[in-house]
Amino acid sequence: EDTDDDDDDDADAKDGDSSPRRRRRRRFFSKERKDPDDDDEEPAALAIVTPGPPKGAVIGVREELLLCLRQPTFVWVALGYAGYSGSLIGFSTFAPSIVVGLGLWKTMPSASIAFSATIAASGILGTPLGGLALDDYARRRGGGGPSLVSSSSSSSRRKKTRTKQQVPALELSVVFVLLGFLLILGATVAKTQASFVGFLLLGTLPLFAATSPMNVALFAAVPRENRAFGQALGVMIMHAFGDVPTPVVVGALKDKLAPACTLGRNQDHVGDDCKSQQHRLRLIGVGCAFWLIFSLAGYAVALARADRRDATDDPTDPLGLGDDHLGSPLLNDDEHDDDETRFPRHDNRPGS
Repeated sequence: EDTDDDDDDDADAKDGDSSPRRRRRRRFFSKERKDPDDDDEEPAALAIVTPGPPKGAVIGVREELLLCLRQPTFVWVALGYAGYSGSLIGFSTFAPSIVVGLGLWKTMPSASIAFSATIAASGILGTPLGGLALDDYARRRGGGGPSLVSSSSSSSRRKKTRTKQQVPALELSVVFVLLGFLLILGATVAKTQASFVGFLLLGTLPLFAATSPMNVALFAAVPRENRAFGQALGVMIMHAFGDVPTPVVVGALKDKLAPACTLGRNQDHVGDDCKSQQHRLRLIGVGCAFWLIFSLAGYAVALARADRRDATDDPTDPLGLGDDHLGSPLLNDDEHDDDETRFPRHDNRPGS
């Protein structure tokens, strides 16, 4: 009987009728009995088909929000960006009034012009230099540069490429932020206009250069299908925990610690009473610089996670050591190219 079944299978294959469902139908109507150990007849539980989501399926904002927030590297990168922006905005908002209180400049207009011109020059130079440095470093490191992956690439290849893009971007982010932190500290203790402008220029150059690797790291922290939403969410986190609260905190500290150095509505210079509180102004400036420690911590943790994932080369991690296992299949078109997905078969026949 087994020989007859094999002959029927060969005949079906020659006729182009190799579907298990069609073979079962032919045997049923011909009242042929099938050996249950024969794997040609697929068990009913394994023959179930599940419809895949249609291409271009759209999920809700809540689902995509949770998906991004469940990517640990994304959260750490966004918090690092928040610490970076909080330090810069907090310092730049009150730096002119601080240097006037310290006696480096006599009036607010002159201090504001000097400070703004320095920041503008460092931003114009530092931002493109950071992008060029990232391209060159990623190429030398073997990451192939931070270019986007084609949508036709396989899912596993995109996951590996995301990690290879992310690691050099995070490494440069840590280096640039650390260098900027050390140089900005020099500006907070400067005692002349030249030294303040020099340290400010040299310190903000690497900080502005860090924006390119920071954005690439944030972009690569989520799957390709979530990058637009992830970028928007990262910017929102940056504002919520960074440049929105820090000016309020720094302003409140300045009013409390150095009230005599606060300029009135129609004042452009401080009084003599401010001299006794100048050391407190320097502490406020140092505090703004040390706010970058939060940025360094966020990027260091993200880098450690990305390095570990790159070393293991395992994009799925049930313990949460990696990020990609939480990607939603609804957002992954290349894994749902077929209209239906069949459960895998398990061949238990001896010798198979």
